[in-house]
Amino acid sequence: MSAARYPFAQIEPAWQARWEDARAFWCERTGRPTWFVMELPPFANGELHLGHARNYAIADACARFRRMTGHDVLYTTGFDTFGLPNEIAALEAGTHPLELAERYSASMSEQFVRLGLSHDRRRIIGYHVEEYYRWVQWVFLKLYAAGHCVRRSARIPWCARCDTALAESLIDNGACWRCGCVPELRDTEQWFVRERDFADEMLDGLAELDGWPQTVKRIHADWIGRRTGIDVRLHVAGDEAGVLHVFTGEPQHLAGAAFVALGPDHPFVARLRETRALPTSGAPSLLGLTAELPFQRRSVPLVLATGDRATPPDGARFGIPACDAGARTIADALGIAYDLEKKDDPAIAAALHSSGASSPAVAYRLRDWNIARQRYWGPPVPVVHCETCGLVPVPDDELPVVLPLDVELTRTGSALERDASFMAVDCPLCGRAARRDTDTLEAYSSPWWYHWLCMDVGADDPFSRESARTWLPVDVLVGGADQTRSCFFHVRMIAKALRRLGIADVDEPVETLIAIGMVKRDGRKMSKSDGQDLGLVALLERFGADTVRLGLLAAAAPANDLNWSEHVLWRAHETLVALWELVAERAERVRAARDVAEPPEGSARRRRLAAAVDTAARKITNNFVKHAYHLAALNAAQLLERLTGFARETERGSVYAPADEAVLAHGVRTLLFAFAPLAPHIAEELWARCGGDGLLALAPWPVALESAQPPRPRAETVSANA
Repeated sequence: MSAARYPFAQIEPAWQARWEDARAFWCERTGRPTWFVMELPPFANGELHLGHARNYAIADACARFRRMTGHDVLYTTGFDTFGLPNEIAALEAGTHPLELAERYSASMSEQFVRLGLSHDRRRIIGYHVEEYYRWVQWVFLKLYAAGHCVRRSARIPWCARCDTALAESLIDNGACWRCGCVPELRDTEQWFVRERDFADEMLDGLAELDGWPQTVKRIHADWIGRRTGIDVRLHVAGDEAGVLHVFTGEPQHLAGAAFVALGPDHPFVARLRETRALPTSGAPSLLGLTAELPFQRRSVPLVLATGDRATPPDGARFGIPACDAGARTIADALGIAYDLEKKDDPAIAAALHSSGASSPAVAYRLRDWNIARQRYWGPPVPVVHCETCGLVPVPDDELPVVLPLDVELTRTGSALERDASFMAVDCPLCGRAARRDTDTLEAYSSPWWYHWLCMDVGADDPFSRESARTWLPVDVLVGGADQTRSCFFHVRMIAKALRRLGIADVDEPVETLIAIGMVKRDGRKMSKSDGQDLGLVALLERFGADTVRLGLLAAAAPANDLNWSEHVLWRAHETLVALWELVAERAERVRAARDVAEPPEGSARRRRLAAAVDTAARKITNNFVKHAYHLAALNAAQLLERLTGFARETERGSVYAPADEAVLAHGVRTLLFAFAPLAPHIAEELWARCGGDGLLALAPWPVALESAQPPRPRAETVSANA
């Protein structure tokens, strides 16, 4: 690649230093409208890759555009330094997770700079820092005190390879999200956040999220799975106290019920375990009991639905083979008779109602969030186990419960369970000898509230209502679409919880969500685990930051998957070479033409170009407003082509007109504005060569926002009791 055609290796570090020296991206309040851009941070256990770069290029383009349109912009990031992926990576590298986290946080920080990201770097923090996870623990205790967080015995998915429990949201197509191992079901004491407590608020609030993708909202609605129906009361034969409550949303299908399936954590099953041995895993099995169907006066067998994903672990359902292939499979395996013709009887609901055997009910698919892990690297659960007092929260003034660093790490189990000095503690209530909880909060507990802390890093109270009135809700959150059931879901849940607890007034924490598609090659997600990943550093060395940014932004709409090939970068590189050759060679003429006025009776050719420039400027502005960065790149490239053609015609003309240079200079300046959020280094360099005033990154955008509306209400207008 010829540096002479476009010397990015000299341009890019020079402008990165200039921005840093000028504190160009420090977020200071000036009284202008505010704009908050947040991106999901990377796991700090390796180098940045193309998926990261795409995420951050989109967020940075948004931040740069809004900075130029007259906003005080808060744009920063963090490092996801806690959690199982980082612990496993440290074990594989033969080092401590802290050393790994700090090493990769430092290298990723350098790569952020090399990519030209306009973060306020003062606000970047890793989740493993004590001043950060103190507040993770504090929020956990507030949830616990309010009854939204509980510890109970449950049968949960357990990954044998990672040697820890898994949340339902971290099971991808029946396998562990990290290692691909198929989890088993295991009985254990676990910490849960009762997200179902906020299910109605979260579901009803989806209608107000105009800036969220419909696909994400549909997934969230399905994940919550609210259904209206009836609760049917069934009597268990031979058990005087045995009354089962079974929900159904389609009572007309109950004529075909062949069995009742009970989840392994159902209270009735728990009572049976006191007197008989029941399997804890494997396939569904008969319980040896029957329940009477009040609408038909017949009995059906009870099935222990171990391994059946359609039956909630603590719930019950009717098995109707005529309507459900899964129920048909269970019935066939257990030899339960059924009739495929019995599908629909509208009279059943009325019969149940008149007999008093049913009542209206609401059910949810959403399950409690299993938030703790039996691993070392994470925020310790801030609870003390006392034989006298039971579970005792650690007092606020003793937070954080600090994670010990001098421990013996192994691939299995938690180092905290082997650390006697960590476990030994006096009970905060009675003073007797007690022990600390040895579970740690999972990685997805940390991004709950990052948008709070980064508003004022190190504050005594990160949940400041004054800061919230200024910045919240977040204007734009950018993250991978694979976070739909985890981060995107939890961030809304915790906002509902903080509001209900009176800690904050913010109802919906994110105004607009950009859920970006994956970067794929040969139809597969590019990742380090399968050798498909391409490191970012090598691409920056070879092509430069602006080429990488422009290529990733131009190749596909943010929500779409990007099918990777090197042509993505070659196309972007050729665009930037053309930009360089057009502007760098005529920079002095552009500078000189700033004061040359276009006469009213200008030539038709000049009028056409001027109109094309203004049209392009409006289209590109609208593209940025709507986060259509791929279209902004396309329209910028088309404007470049139009200006290049005009310049060539001018140079071939027999009569030179200063007005030609004037209209061309106007087009060039407009073009540099268009490229400033997309390829900021080359845009800054050419802006300076053309005599632009100050930094282009801070220059006022030349077009009024056509979609400008009255400022939306922020937190001060949201009542905590609404």
